[in-house]
Amino acid sequence: MLAAEHVLSYLHGTWNQTIRYCRDSHENPNVLWGWVDADWAGDTDTRRSHTGYILMMNGGPISWKSRRQDNVSLSTSEAQFVAASQAGQEAIYLRETLTDFGYSQTKATLLHEDNLVCIAMSENPVRRKFSRQSRGPVSLSLRLSNLQRKTKTGDLFLARFPTNRKATGARGSHPIDIRSHERVSRTVLRIRAQCSNAVLEFFECLLSLSLSISSFSLSLSLFFSHKP
Repeated sequence: MLAAEHVLSYLHGTWNQTIRYCRDSHENPNVLWGWVDADWAGDTDTRRSHTGYILMMNGGPISWKSRRQDNVSLSTSEAQFVAASQAGQEAIYLRETLTDFGYSQTKATLLHEDNLVCIAMSENPVRRKFSRQSRGPVSLSLRLSNLQRKTKTGDLFLARFPTNRKATGARGSHPIDIRSHERVSRTVLRIRAQCSNAVLEFFECLLSLSLSISSFSLSLSLFFSHKP
């Protein structure tokens, strides 16, 4: 019941926020780009890291992911490698799909990343300062090799971007402060200028009904708990 009330409260507070696509007013129409990030050992039970990425085009998100990684990462760079590889795979798939629809991506897809080691290894895998990060499981080596190959062929490009300015924190890879959340939300979402009052009244009725049911359930539980 608490989860249902939380959902209704969220819908009531964000009824005027929508995803809006507008090719004409965007500075880079039909160009795919995105953010990618990961925490490190964020799951306290399994110690697995969390991947978060958003791929944007024409002012709105067209693909996103926020889920726990399959394996345990032994460093922050390793977790970032996995996240960047997953985002890269999705970007390559979308590039091919857009090509089929007649919107070929002439330049490398830009992925904003905040981990310098991940960026350095994607561009130059022989740098000794960072090469020890790649000495891990075979799956990690394959992901890193694939990321390096796609960067070398010009399909992907990882660029440095501060964590608190990225939208992936809002997608759940790691917590961010409220101001950063509001800023990235304005990037991904748009405020709808007008909305029918009936919609707002509908959510208010749902919230009131949920609270009434919750109070009734609590009263019943207290009644039966004191019944001799």
